[in-house]
Amino acid sequence: MRNGLVLPLIALILMLTACGGNEVKLQLDNPRPGTVLDTRQIQISGKASNLRETYFFYQIEDGHSFIGEGKLTVDREGRFDLVAEVKTPSNANATISFYLDEDHNGEFDVETDTEQKIGSVDLVFDESLVQR
Repeated sequence: MRNGLVLPLIALILMLTACGGNEVKLQLDNPRPGTVLDTRQIQISGKASNLRETYFFYQIEDGHSFIGEGKLTVDREGRFDLVAEVKTPSNANATISFYLDEDHNGEFDVETDTEQKIGSVDLVFDESLVQR
């Protein structure tokens, strides 16, 4: 019986390994986790690999509301670089989350495109920018 389980187990391991190779990977250069922002402009840069599209989306929230969102376009090597302007935050703590285009229509749709988060980073706004 043990010999009968070895071959299916090996096949399962190989299938799982192959599937894992297609996972989207996101490497952020900017912003770094915990970055304290003294402006409403945020540089978002880094590299994405294994994307099906030439873009992906970001959404910025301050714990109370969404203060920014948009599309990041990648070059041939998967690099991206954008300066995003956000609304005035009502809280010092913020998170940028990154999402794929689930319905492949090129437009960010909160209902469908936020199903699969591919990464996030926490930030802090300087208190001088926060309007409570």
